[in-house]
Amino acid sequence: MSQYVNKCKEVIRRTLFFIIMRHVSLCLKKFGKLPKNIDGGGNMKKLGVVLLAVALAFGVMGGGVSYLSAEDSAEKVPGDFTSAANLFVETDDLLDSYAVDAESVSNRPYPADWGMKFGKTNEGEYTCMNNERQERANQAHTAVYLPMSRSVAGTAAYYVSADITVGSRADWGGLGIVIGEGTDDAKSPVGIWYCVDDPKLVLASGGNEFAAFFGTEQEDGSVDPGVAFAVGDTFTLSAVVDGQKISVYVDGNKIGAAYTLGEDSGFIPKIGAELKNYNGRYTNFVFKTLEAEPEVTLAEFEQADNLFVDSAGLADTYEFDKNMNVVGAYPSDYGMKFGKTSGGYYTRVNNKMQDFCTSGAHTASYLATSKDIGNVETYCVSAEITIGDRADWGGLGIVIGKGTTEREFPVGVWYCVDAPGLFLAADGNEFANAFGLGQSNALVVGDTFTLAAVVDGQKVSVYIDGEKIGDTYTIATEFTPAIGAEVKQYYSKYRDFTFKTLDTGLQAAEYTVTCISGAVEIGTIGYTYGEGVALAPIERKGYQFMGWHLFPDLSDPVIESIDAAIGGNITVYCEYKIANYSIAYYDGETKIENDKLVKSYTMQQYVQLPGAEDMEKEGYTFEGWYTAADFSGNAVTAIEMGSTGDKVFYAKYTKVGGTSSGGCGGSVIGVSSVFALAALGAAAVMLKRKKAGGR
Repeated sequence: MSQYVNKCKEVIRRTLFFIIMRHVSLCLKKFGKLPKNIDGGGNMKKLGVVLLAVALAFGVMGGGVSYLSAEDSAEKVPGDFTSAANLFVETDDLLDSYAVDAESVSNRPYPADWGMKFGKTNEGEYTCMNNERQERANQAHTAVYLPMSRSVAGTAAYYVSADITVGSRADWGGLGIVIGEGTDDAKSPVGIWYCVDDPKLVLASGGNEFAAFFGTEQEDGSVDPGVAFAVGDTFTLSAVVDGQKISVYVDGNKIGAAYTLGEDSGFIPKIGAELKNYNGRYTNFVFKTLEAEPEVTLAEFEQADNLFVDSAGLADTYEFDKNMNVVGAYPSDYGMKFGKTSGGYYTRVNNKMQDFCTSGAHTASYLATSKDIGNVETYCVSAEITIGDRADWGGLGIVIGKGTTEREFPVGVWYCVDAPGLFLAADGNEFANAFGLGQSNALVVGDTFTLAAVVDGQKVSVYIDGEKIGDTYTIATEFTPAIGAEVKQYYSKYRDFTFKTLDTGLQAAEYTVTCISGAVEIGTIGYTYGEGVALAPIERKGYQFMGWHLFPDLSDPVIESIDAAIGGNITVYCEYKIANYSIAYYDGETKIENDKLVKSYTMQQYVQLPGAEDMEKEGYTFEGWYTAADFSGNAVTAIEMGSTGDKVFYAKYTKVGGTSSGGCGGSVIGVSSVFALAALGAAAVMLKRKKAGGR
């Protein structure tokens, strides 16, 4: 819409210029040549009118100084940023790419298995790559965001530039630079790109690849940028952004007039590359601003996605106070956990998910996010907290990070109920900083408030119910982003956790399911948020698998999987019972049914098999039990303790005065006798044939 408004303004300027110059022409014709003596008042007035009209005309067209050209005269140019620091940061990471055109804006970012990445070559140039860091053809209109040394959130005026070498062509298109990311729901990239196949310098915004053109308008309505590049050419593309106004430069020369995006096309500052069906090689990325690093405020995260996700089961707790001297999570048998209750709120619980709080502990619990937030620089953490009963002196708050020192102390902001104040806990110090909340703002048991913290690098600002409390504080020690709850000796109810960031291109978070049997870890399963994970049975010799539980006492229902909507590192507990195995007895092919026989056993039992006195059979002698029907191997007298599996035993009998029997029940001819008789018969036949002269 704003493009048409700008065209209308241009038409009005041209019309005014024509009217004014026409008036000048008529004035000159009216009084002809100026007389030699121009000191007369009348002639001077005429001359003044003419000069004023000429000046006004040039002012309308932007060529002079007048009230109509004041806006243009204040336009920022690349030279204004010469002395500013370059905030672009070189990276060896393989970066995600995003869709520029409206038809593909739902891909944020393109799926990992598509191999649509962007990264640095061994020569130090940036280009399109696949997942193996091999240069690839680009067959879409994509954008890539590059890192900067500090937050530029809220920056209004800045300069973006890069040297671009036109690379291989896959289809009609071109390439350019990214200058921002839209604040619309699709978060569409905002960029300036040069169309190689039909020389144009184009603004892409709001999912529209052709939101505006830069250059000189031709009679046929097209816009000529005045430059042309082909494959192999190198040029410097730059943009100066001042609020919604964008000016574009190629090799230092301004192309066309500045263009102003409408207020409904808001965007936040970014730097990166934009490519449409072309690959290219990028060097010398620059992002500069004249503005001091702005303070990021709570309001800037209003439209950002909430990355917090529910977890399952019992979350471990960690100490804040270094005097407790606990390294890592509190032992499981302490029952100091954190989780979501059946009432829908999170709180400190015991191992049975019952509300629990104890004196003598200042604890932190880490919760889950849908994305990997490990490298996020700018973010906001918040939660709605209801103050519960008091176990001892203390308060409650939120976790915003985890220290990078050996002890990995939690970093949190907490409200002290007993001595009203808002404090930062970091590096094992519960009172690393006071944010200055006094008695007049005191909160008491039963009150509900929303506590929020905005983190920008090492700087932390805190808010209660949307109002900033005290000054922004810079933490000296390093920490990584986190979200969670902080509880010091108070019962509590937590709802509406949020973790929001202005960073984009985050990967799905990776988590681990730890499998416990008794108190022993028997395995782990890795999973990606959004995909879920099936919990397969784990075999254990001598035991029967009964299922997985989230509570260590196995009192909760059996679960078979972790749902795709669940995140976090989760501990599951395996339920087993001693396996019961069957024992079967056979006499030949006949199963022996006798109530006196032991029909089952466990690995904890020793079972003596029946002896000859128990297995009497008329006309036969019992010679033992075998595990094979053909009586191969050794006879077995017992099932030893520790044995597992179903057992089948075969009784071997020998006929009294005869041979062995597998249960035939009558007289049997031995195998050796059969072979002997057969041999004698064959010899007699041969002898008879020989006497007859046969062969």
